[in-house]
Amino acid sequence: MKKFLVIAALVLSFASFSAVANAQTATPQGKVEGYVGVQYDRSNFDYRTTTSQSFRFNRNTDSVGFDAAVTGYVAKHVGLTADVSGVFTGGSDSTSLVTAMGGLTVKARQNPRFQPFARVLVGVAREKLAAQQLNFNFEDADTSFAALGGVGLDINVNHNSRVKVRLIQVDLLHTNTFGNGVNNFFNAGGTNRLRLGAGLVF
Repeated sequence: MKKFLVIAALVLSFASFSAVANAQTATPQGKVEGYVGVQYDRSNFDYRTTTSQSFRFNRNTDSVGFDAAVTGYVAKHVGLTADVSGVFTGGSDSTSLVTAMGGLTVKARQNPRFQPFARVLVGVAREKLAAQQLNFNFEDADTSFAALGGVGLDINVNHNSRVKVRLIQVDLLHTNTFGNGVNNFFNAGGTNRLRLGAGLVF
């Protein structure tokens, strides 16, 4: 968790610096901003039954899904964000993860063309697993705390429109679903996910 706090401080400092540097090129902006987009999710997922070691699901998982967020700006560059996302895989071995989170976004909104941002969110994650091993079908689901830190870049392609293109959004998401992960980036069990997204801001 200490490493997550360090990363959060760094990304917010980056966005704050960008916001201050571009404050002199002001263009009108709304106080509420929405985002919808698609995302790719890469995780190292490890699941074991708690009563027996006879079943284990351990592999790198690639998922795709959606991300939707609303940010209300309480200051020129600082906003409160609510975010809902979901990623899914198919096939005989499948997982799905839905998150609902809220937190802080810092964005260089006054730049007329390029608007870098950073965000830190916390909330809950709900994950489901369906797998098959040795002709044995297994399903399970769990809910846990979730924390996310990310950066991205929005591009204003038309100065007469509020709609922008989110060229890239890079997030690091940590969840503790099933409570027995092997990725120790945060010195604890759980799953770390690298997410890449893109979409429209309005």
